[in-house]
Amino acid sequence: MKIIQIKAPKTIKTVEVREDREVGEVKIKLSKVALSRSDLSIYMGVERDIYPIVPSHSAIGYVSEADEGSGFKLGARVAINPFIDSSPFSYENKRARSVDVMGVTKNGLLADFVNVPLENVYALPEGIKDEESLFLDYIAFGNNIFGNYDFNKGDYVAIVGSGIFQIVLGQLASYYQIVPILIDQSASKLENARNYGIYYTIDASNEDVTEKMKEITGGRMAEFSIYLQKETAFDTAVEITMCGGTIIMAGFGGISDDLPANISSILNKQLTLIGVNNGIDETASAINLLANKIIKTEGLISKVIDFEGVGVMFKDWAKDPSKYRKVLVNIN
Repeated sequence: MKIIQIKAPKTIKTVEVREDREVGEVKIKLSKVALSRSDLSIYMGVERDIYPIVPSHSAIGYVSEADEGSGFKLGARVAINPFIDSSPFSYENKRARSVDVMGVTKNGLLADFVNVPLENVYALPEGIKDEESLFLDYIAFGNNIFGNYDFNKGDYVAIVGSGIFQIVLGQLASYYQIVPILIDQSASKLENARNYGIYYTIDASNEDVTEKMKEITGGRMAEFSIYLQKETAFDTAVEITMCGGTIIMAGFGGISDDLPANISSILNKQLTLIGVNNGIDETASAINLLANKIIKTEGLISKVIDFEGVGVMFKDWAKDPSKYRKVLVNIN
C-alpha cells in the first residue's frame, strides 16, 4: 500500500506501508482523490501538532475486499464519508459528539488503497460522475448546516468568501429556499459564483459591505452569516448579521486559526455563535442531491495530476495559494 504523507511543513514523502483489513472494514482501491485548501494549509505548516499526516478528505474508488454480508460486491464503485464519530460516549444530541475528519485530525485518503470502516462507505449511483463525487464532503457538510439549524424560508444568509465551499453552500441555500449573499474581495471569484446561480454578491474591495447588505435585505441585514476559516475578517460577519442573529463558524477543524473579533459588538447585537465541523450523518443525502442534479460542480476542479506529481504540485501551490481551488489526483 502506498501513501503520501506530509511529514512536516513543506515536507512530503511517499511511503510503503502494510495495513491489513480488519473485520468491519472495507478495503478500497482508490481511483480519484481530491486536494483542497485545507490540505494546502497543513502542507504550509498552519497546524504544527498533527504531523506526520496523510492529507485529503475526499476520494472515490472500488471495493477490493469486504466482509461477507457487508452488502458490497467486489469492484463496486464507492465514495468515502470522511467524518468519524470519535465520542467516548453515546450522545442523543448529535451536536454533542466529537467528530474526527480524515486528512485533518486523522490520516486521510491520499493513497492507492485504504481500509475504511463499513459505515463510512457508500455506493455511488451510475448517474453521478466521478468528478462530481469528489464534492460529497462539502455537500454533506453544507446539508448539515442548512438541514439541521433554525433557518426559515426567505431568510438571508451571508456567506463570507466565494471559494468552492461557499459556492456549494450558496447552491444549497437556494435549494432550501434561503437567500444566499456571497461576500468577497475578488470580483472575478464573485463573477464565477454567479455562474452557479448565486444572484446576490458583494465586492468588499470596492463596495461598502454594510450599506450594500442593507440595500439587498431592505435594511434588515442577514438572519444568518456563515464564516469559513481565514477567508476574510471575522468582524465582517458580525457587522452584517442582524441583532439577535446567528453566526455559523464552519470549517473542517484541526487547523489553527487566530480569530480577532469585536466582542462588544457580538454582545451588543446579542448574536449566537455556532461551530460546525462536519457532515457526518449527511453523506446519503449529499449523494441524493448530486443524483438529482441539485448541485452543479462543473468547472470547480482547477487542476488534474497523477499520484507521482503531488509533491511538485504542492510546492507550486504554496507559492500562490490562490492558484488552485481543488486539485484532482488520478491514482494509477
